[in-house]
Amino acid sequence: MSIKNKMKLLIISPYPLFPTQYGGKIRIVKIARHLCDLGVEVTIVTPFHFTQKRELYQHEKFTLHQVYYPFVLPFLLTDKPFPYTYLSSFHLGLATLLKGFFSDFDVYQFEHVQFAQMLDCFDKSHIITYDAHNVEYDYARSECAQAWVKNIAGKRLHRLEKQLVDGAAHTFAMSETDATRLQALYSLGDNFSISPNGMKSLAELSRGDGKQMARRFPELKQFSQRAIYSGSDVVHNHVSVRFILEQLAPQLSEYAFIIHGTCGKPFAATSSASNVFFDFDDANFSDYAVDGTLALNPVNQGSGTNLKVINYLSYGMPTLSTPFGLRGYEGLQDYVLVGELTDFVDLLRQGDFITPPEAAVLEKDYSWRSIAENMHQVYCQLITQAASDTEINRT
Repeated sequence: MSIKNKMKLLIISPYPLFPTQYGGKIRIVKIARHLCDLGVEVTIVTPFHFTQKRELYQHEKFTLHQVYYPFVLPFLLTDKPFPYTYLSSFHLGLATLLKGFFSDFDVYQFEHVQFAQMLDCFDKSHIITYDAHNVEYDYARSECAQAWVKNIAGKRLHRLEKQLVDGAAHTFAMSETDATRLQALYSLGDNFSISPNGMKSLAELSRGDGKQMARRFPELKQFSQRAIYSGSDVVHNHVSVRFILEQLAPQLSEYAFIIHGTCGKPFAATSSASNVFFDFDDANFSDYAVDGTLALNPVNQGSGTNLKVINYLSYGMPTLSTPFGLRGYEGLQDYVLVGELTDFVDLLRQGDFITPPEAAVLEKDYSWRSIAENMHQVYCQLITQAASDTEINRT
């Protein structure tokens, strides 16, 4: 196409995006919205799921196409014992079902690696990009509790990830650390750029006044200190919740610990800690973003960038994180109290937290708009180069 015409982008997601509640879903939807605002005609293809109701996305500027394919196994057996990434990579006949759909776009962007085998539907004239939310080989293996599962899942995901990195004209890595790791695993080359996760817009940020929090948990007033951990129902968040329950809560009786989001579901029924409170509602985080609430990021596994840090800071919350939890946001380390897990108890007792910057300062470098603009620039360059190569071949 000529860049003067409207660019058409197809985003291929291996999981449903609505309701948009956590990391990967937020990234895909936010970037798609901003690309639409930049004049790109965006279509997203996802697996069908009964919770992804049309009314959730019917007013979006992009088009969402649900594939009516029986993706039952991944939804029923996630982490039992194989991670979702591994299970959802098996989809016999899906490429054939969608092959005719892959014909009218300028750029085809794969999110994650599960659908990498669909590359067989494309030839060299198609422009493929890979939005690497994680180093999937490392991430999926870290989700496996048993060595034999880790070995089986790792081999398959290594093969799929290599297929995507090799087949893509450009890879978007979430951090320099991820890019270095992808280079070591697959010889990434120079066809990559860094594209971290972004923050909510200033218009979306509204701190609570404490009333909802106090109404929900009146017992909080009994504690002199308050800290929150927020996350979705995935294995690496479970590890962090377990750390809070087993290490922090017993040693820090002056603290009330709020476990926010679905990450707390596996623990709420069995927890007997009087200073730990569970709220499964992903949508009400701002109720806790009030003066006096500290934010915790005791994350020690996974890859990509963790939305927690940028989310905590954008709400003006003093934050304690592991060094690993800052991956992709190294430029923000001056605004975060950083320590290893073994230091968390002492650091919380000392309370020497760092005041975060104003949200407007963060937005300059970490807005979803700027991330989308950088990706759009890459698409334009790839289209221009492809047109040039085609012209050279003709002559």
